[in-house]
Amino acid sequence: MLVVEKYLDRSGGHETTQVSAMQNLVENRSLIFVTGSQCDFAFDDLSTVLTVLSTRKDVNATPAQAVDHDFHSMRNILSAEKRHHEPILYVTAQTHDLRVALRLVSRVPLSQKVYMRVLLDREIAQLTDDERVALKVAVEAGRIVLLTETDSLAKFFLARYGLTFHETALCLPCSVFPGQTVNFPYVPRPMKRRFRVGCLGGWRAEKGVETLPQFIRDLRDALDAEHDAPKVELIIQKRPTRKSFKGIKKSIKRDYQFWRSVGFPLPGKRLSLSFRTTNLSKDEFLATLMSVDLLVVPYRLEEYRHRGSGIVLDGVAARKPIVYTRGMGMSEFLTHGNAEAASEDPKDYAGKVVKILSNIEIYRTGADQAAVELETRIERAAIFLRSI
Repeated sequence: MLVVEKYLDRSGGHETTQVSAMQNLVENRSLIFVTGSQCDFAFDDLSTVLTVLSTRKDVNATPAQAVDHDFHSMRNILSAEKRHHEPILYVTAQTHDLRVALRLVSRVPLSQKVYMRVLLDREIAQLTDDERVALKVAVEAGRIVLLTETDSLAKFFLARYGLTFHETALCLPCSVFPGQTVNFPYVPRPMKRRFRVGCLGGWRAEKGVETLPQFIRDLRDALDAEHDAPKVELIIQKRPTRKSFKGIKKSIKRDYQFWRSVGFPLPGKRLSLSFRTTNLSKDEFLATLMSVDLLVVPYRLEEYRHRGSGIVLDGVAARKPIVYTRGMGMSEFLTHGNAEAASEDPKDYAGKVVKILSNIEIYRTGADQAAVELETRIERAAIFLRSI
């Protein structure tokens, strides 16, 4: 199978974790990964990596030329005798990839289908009207098969664009693979009435970092107001300090603004803070994830209403209760009694955290059920991948 993931060189994203997951799901099937020319990522012996596609800089600076370049690169790969009949799967199909695929199916006599896994609304929205019509025609003709991450996303794309997605949602694990948690070292439970709450992931506005200072204040107040409230350690991932003088200066300014926004007194009677950087190794991230009792996902609804979240997938796979923004996508995994939905008001988030911690065992039972649902959907994805 030809697997196209243009940005395998991206650090901190889910591109590399998704293609690694695919290797596990297809078992011993040989995969050929096609990616950007700047990538130096390496897989095991069963996989080949072809670094022939345009770079991120090319796509941003000269988008039309980048489409031409990638079209010719893919056509050259497909011209090889042994690859003429291999299916083509774009794991994270962006607008650029959709344009390349439309050109392939219109100009190259392909004997195989092109599978495009679209994860964001903007990738379809950025196409021209003519390109969306061409995409719909190619889908109806069976030349392009559209895939996405969840059933809810597929329904959204159908309602907004009239595009039919394959009935099997291609849900891929991120950092935590189903069943992997049983192989982790035992993480001792904190003492009674002591919990760890994790706010993990990228340090970006779309992930709600601007609301964290107010959330911390509200959580401190909510815990201090309760007579029998537990003690809580809030673990936050934040950007690492760059080694340059300019980077250090910027980090100091950012940290000062953060603490000034948090206000005092801290840590309070029952709340303490600890920090991890966003550039943790995979093992460090997994150790942090497994050590928490609850995940907080304060993402902006505007950005995540029709979008998946790797932290949600990792949290469900690790069987962690979750507090998330009401209306976010991935409802398939957040409605098993394992999660509480909050408004974008940080005070509501703080209240939902206290609610879960006060009834933690009930939510852990729901988290077990959510993990089973995720495992079922990932197994469906594995069966689909092996069938194409």
